[in-house]
Amino acid sequence: MSPEDWRQNQAQVAKDLKRNKALESAKINGLLFLSLDANEHFASFSRSCPRCCQRQVEVLEANGQKVKRTRYYHRYVFAHLGGPKLNLVLDVEAILPGQEECVVALRLLGRLRRLYGPRFFDGITADAWYAQGPFLWALDKLGWLWIVVLKPEDREVFQEAVQLSKNHKPSAEFRDESRDRQVQLWAVKDLHFSDGYTQTQSVQVVRSKERWTERGVQGGNQHAQWQQRQWMWAACQGAWAPIPPR
Repeated sequence: MSPEDWRQNQAQVAKDLKRNKALESAKINGLLFLSLDANEHFASFSRSCPRCCQRQVEVLEANGQKVKRTRYYHRYVFAHLGGPKLNLVLDVEAILPGQEECVVALRLLGRLRRLYGPRFFDGITADAWYAQGPFLWALDKLGWLWIVVLKPEDREVFQEAVQLSKNHKPSAEFRDESRDRQVQLWAVKDLHFSDGYTQTQSVQVVRSKERWTERGVQGGNQHAQWQQRQWMWAACQGAWAPIPPR
């Protein structure tokens, strides 16, 4: 099947699912979000094609010497809808040699907009790689909401949100029964994202702290240990509903 035939087939399936209300379970507060993510496939040291990306990798030879070899690989940006009842890939776009992931993602979104229309989904969710001002500004121009993961090492807004939420009671606190975790949420509004994001509106940052018990067996004995993890998200106005106290 050619890529274009596959895309047309996926579009028909997705539109039928939405028409029959099968995508309702994937909505969050009535909004349908498309997830963007890049994945790597078909890595090889010996086989390649003109569409392969490449990088230098240090490997251990049979004689114990470490040498650098060229690894060829294919990488794609995937656009998919996900929920508790279904996961559906809408489209895939190859990252060609020398191309930047966010640029490829925008090319993919442009095709999705032409194929599905501007209102088939309401917004975009993506990992921290996409937390870049020009990319988010482009989403604003396309008319979509957005939520992106924040990481501490490269975002001033991350540290600002941590400081502003420190020593404050959580906006919400509850137990996630499906994952057996205790969750606390803090919402910090009216933050400046970056100089590259020129939108006049501010962003909201949500900080999540999760705690859970990890059980295992060590030396024949069962043991339990508390684990804790923190997540941060930045969201444009309208993408994140107010967190009700619980």
